Amino acid sequence: MGLGGKLFCLFMCLLTFYIVGVLLFTKGFLLKRSVIDQNSTCDVKFADRHGVEGESCWMHKRYQKAVLIIIDALRYDFARYEPSINETSALPFQNKLPIFHELLTTKPLNSKLYKFIADPPTTTMQRLKGLTTGSLPTFVDAGSNFASSEITEDNFLDQLTKANKEIVFMGDDTWESLFPGRFKRAFSFPSFNVQDLHTVDNGVLQHLIPELRKKDWNLLIAHFLGVDHCGHRFGPYHPAMADKLTQMDTILRSVIKELDDDTVLFVMGDHGMTRTGDHGGDSTDEVDAALFVYSPSQITATQDTHLMSVSQVDLVPTVSLLLGIPIPYSNLGTIITDLFNYCPWWKMDNKENQVFHTVKALRINAYQVRSYINTYRTESDEFPQLENEKLESLFNQAEAEIQSLVTYYGSTGDGSGMLNRLVKLEETYRLYLEGVKEMCKNIWAKFDISTMILGMTIIIAALLWNLFIHLQNLNHEATLSKMFYMTAFGLFWSASYLTFLWFMDLKPEYLILSIISGASIIIMVVGLIHLVLTHDKKTTDKSKTVITEKQKKDSYIVKRTALNTWVAVSVLGVYCAGLFSNSYIVNEETMVLFLLQTCLFMNVFETMKRIAKQISPTKVLKRKSRFLDVIKNLRGPRSMLCILLVCVSVLLKIAEYFQTCREEQTNCEISNFLQPLSALVDVTSGYKNMRYFFSVMCIGLTACMLYVTMKHQGNLNSDSVSAFCVRYLVPLSAICICLHWALHSLPPKVIDSLPVWQRVALPRVVYLCLIFTISSIATQPLFILLVRRNSNVQFESDQSIPTIYNHMKMNWRTHFGTSEDKPPMVYGLATVYSAVILAVVGSYTLFLAMLLGDGLSPSICIAATCGVLFLEMYASRQRCEKEEEFLNNKEVPLSAVVTWILMSWYFFYTTGHQATVPAIRWDAAFNGFHGDFNNNLIPALLIHHNTLASQILFTVMLPLLIFWPYSEGTMTYLFSQPDPTGNESMMKGEVALNENRKILHIKLFKLFNAYILLNGIKLLSCVCCAALHRRHLMVWKIFAPRFVYEGASFLTVTAYSIIMYLFVLRIDSALTRWVTKLEKET
Repeated sequence: MGLGGKLFCLFMCLLTFYIVGVLLFTKGFLLKRSVIDQNSTCDVKFADRHGVEGESCWMHKRYQKAVLIIIDALRYDFARYEPSINETSALPFQNKLPIFHELLTTKPLNSKLYKFIADPPTTTMQRLKGLTTGSLPTFVDAGSNFASSEITEDNFLDQLTKANKEIVFMGDDTWESLFPGRFKRAFSFPSFNVQDLHTVDNGVLQHLIPELRKKDWNLLIAHFLGVDHCGHRFGPYHPAMADKLTQMDTILRSVIKELDDDTVLFVMGDHGMTRTGDHGGDSTDEVDAALFVYSPSQITATQDTHLMSVSQVDLVPTVSLLLGIPIPYSNLGTIITDLFNYCPWWKMDNKENQVFHTVKALRINAYQVRSYINTYRTESDEFPQLENEKLESLFNQAEAEIQSLVTYYGSTGDGSGMLNRLVKLEETYRLYLEGVKEMCKNIWAKFDISTMILGMTIIIAALLWNLFIHLQNLNHEATLSKMFYMTAFGLFWSASYLTFLWFMDLKPEYLILSIISGASIIIMVVGLIHLVLTHDKKTTDKSKTVITEKQKKDSYIVKRTALNTWVAVSVLGVYCAGLFSNSYIVNEETMVLFLLQTCLFMNVFETMKRIAKQISPTKVLKRKSRFLDVIKNLRGPRSMLCILLVCVSVLLKIAEYFQTCREEQTNCEISNFLQPLSALVDVTSGYKNMRYFFSVMCIGLTACMLYVTMKHQGNLNSDSVSAFCVRYLVPLSAICICLHWALHSLPPKVIDSLPVWQRVALPRVVYLCLIFTISSIATQPLFILLVRRNSNVQFESDQSIPTIYNHMKMNWRTHFGTSEDKPPMVYGLATVYSAVILAVVGSYTLFLAMLLGDGLSPSICIAATCGVLFLEMYASRQRCEKEEEFLNNKEVPLSAVVTWILMSWYFFYTTGHQATVPAIRWDAAFNGFHGDFNNNLIPALLIHHNTLASQILFTVMLPLLIFWPYSEGTMTYLFSQPDPTGNESMMKGEVALNENRKILHIKLFKLFNAYILLNGIKLLSCVCCAALHRRHLMVWKIFAPRFVYEGASFLTVTAYSIIMYLFVLRIDSALTRWVTKLEKET
């Protein structure tokens, strides 16, 4: 195996350990709660069935039938009526459901409105689990929102089925995946297409009233999605929201007319939505849904007008007891007491009977919850003993009080003071039920500490190994071979250990096995150190030489470089240390900008020092004599460097306008760039036009700069398919993107009236063009043109005079020399590597701009521009080195890699993202697709690339840190020093790397190794932070999402690092074959 193959295999082994460590820690940290596989039955000791009807369980049923209407994302303020707001000044979501206010006013004993508090994560599938089982979700459940699996936990739908009751469903198809085979009739519709506001709702409308008029069901469920989809597409402040809520009001009026006295209606939202229409987190706007209860018959004995809040899990015991079925076994909800203080079979004219009926229902509820907790304790020791004992004491106190009350009243018949005792008893049961729920919330997720520690250990070992490799001199073939074989041995040992655990069904908490696994890694690292140090010592002994004056002189450069590296590493250390603070994570984008600018200034300062040492006193005097020549001074190296720094700083500041806000950032204002043009209603048409043309300008400049740069370097003279794609397909993609944005800036009603193929045609053309471009580059990666000297060279008519002049200047010797020595002329050879990377970067930039949309696309274009400008700054620093140092340099400075990483994370925030669940931009899945997916792979890839666009872009651009100093760019040319010896090797460009492939392979390996090392340090910081703060109040709100995003970012960077590593090897291999073929021909 050659040097390149060994280095790549070594790199892959290193990444394998990182990936295993991340996955193990994730498995231990994001555990789902234990599910109790038991169901409630009618035969229980705590339910007195005296006087209960034969069809009822635990308590006599109040209603024969129930109608559940879920209006997805029905926020509480959507349902609340504000009399003080007139119609002209009302927001689009205000006072659009007046039916609730009318019934509450005219029939106060038949209707109730509650604030319906959701338990995060506020995603639809998790909310449906809570609404049917009464259990609480965990953070990790949010990830399965689009991979819904059947609910096996006890729920009130299964309880109805066991009682031979019939259920009819219509609406969101998530229900059928959660409860397959439970419905007598089901009319489900695809729910994932958030761009479609009407298909699901119209389907429900088609069946709702006819099904209501049938009498063969006991529970009817209708799930509308239009309000939720309108929020995702336009936000709650768009006129389309008013239209959708008005439609819901009309539907509810039709439903209410069809109800009879034996039916109860529940209208609810499963969650709310943020100001931008998103959900998934735990902000007030996301958790405050609405619940409206109504029946033509009286449902309550009180007319309280004050606001009441109930938890969503409270619906489960309420519906169960009202319909006369057992409460599901895993329920943690508390009955809605207002709905149990009236019973038509009792005399409810006195307060005592009302409260007693409520206490009876609460007591049954408390016994059910206590039974569940006792069972859960036998399978897990999570519950704190002291708190559990307090709750048990509270329950026993309530039981003793009710027994005393019943005994006293039965023996004396004295009812005086009974009301007060019943009210206190009601409060005691409520305190017990609320206490149990809070206890479960605090300790619900069980952490597998052993697996977490094992994962952290592997990550730390991989980091140490990574650092060790980075510090080694890879010139020695024997050292590299030993490292390679020891790495393979360590990987085989660890893989064997994990395979043993898997097949033997053992857990990592077995201490001896864990020690063996850790010891294998430690032995591998120690063995590597020993072997390399031994080899280096032998090599040093055999090759002792006298230190020359040149080496003494260059020692200062080493020290200076080390200082610059330590400053950059210190910046990264400050960044990683800050991740342990929740306030730092909340304002992370501000800190990243500060640290990024620090690194940029440090790079400029270092380059300035190098330039100053290369300018001789005579040159300084000459420059002073021409100080008034402003233009020449501005074109000087230090002036151009300052201009580059100012340009980058200005662009970084402009990018701030594309940031989104976290819930905790109270002073943050949401940018209009986060909304598509069609969702902007409170702005003038002039602003919309200006924003559209700004986005078009950014896309156009990106495509034009790619074309101009490659044409200037001669790479587009090639007649290959890849050159054809860059010349024509990339500009065509840019045009199609702009046309797509123009089409979708039309009013929503116009867009929805278009055929589906017209709405998705342009994005699909973009995808096909870019995929074909990248594929052609992968198969034919060389953008070069070979012209024989004896052939007539034709220049394109649009080539400039300077281009022709440069061509003649470079080739005058062969034109005017002897005819015997006329080597062929090659266009694009000086930028043979960077041209390929630039073509891929340009294609990816357009692809990511397509996914980000018309509002955020300028940000990714700014990111690419900042990357190129920094490459110019970095190249100027490298070009200050002397020729021999420059050509033999095998390592990209860590300071440049640190700056690159900080830039990638800064633009993560400026592309409209935050490390929170609501910040995920689901609309990316519908760029070029209507939304009716057969599987989730395509939408998952599109959302993934939208979320981590900046990390992907900067990883694709990473190899340019190697090639850019060789490419003789416009800025770097000003910094290059003339070679006094007349040696032209500095002018060969990137082809010089192919002449010494060993340097290229080592430099490439060291670059990606350093990139993974620094990203691994960030990853370890987030891992330690999540482990340390696992019981922190903000763990699921701040620390856990930050770890998930960091883990996803690391895995993405790893995948694209492998791809780009192989891509560069592919270019090098193709160039080597081309050179070999040329040498044979000549």
